[in-house]
Amino acid sequence: MSQPQGLLRAAGLGLGAALFFGGLGTLGLGVRSAIVSVDCAALSEAECSLATDLRRDELRLYLPEGAALVMLSAAVFLGLRKSDRRGKTT
Repeated sequence: MSQPQGLLRAAGLGLGAALFFGGLGTLGLGVRSAIVSVDCAALSEAECSLATDLRRDELRLYLPEGAALVMLSAAVFLGLRKSDRRGKTT
């Protein structure tokens, strides 16, 4: 493997790892939004309604976004694996 190919492969692996861990973090935030309820003890009714709506919107945003990032990282890893096999000669 020549130096530029190794550098591109390392950059691709770094990109895939960043997408994967970013996606897991985003999925974790979405799951937290689904599980943890809003504490409305010190809030007025309007503030509690706003906080609940914001939590629901976080859930709608973070879960699909996190899943998409994890799928993109899988595509990067599979693309690197496929290109690595093409370069080998037996």
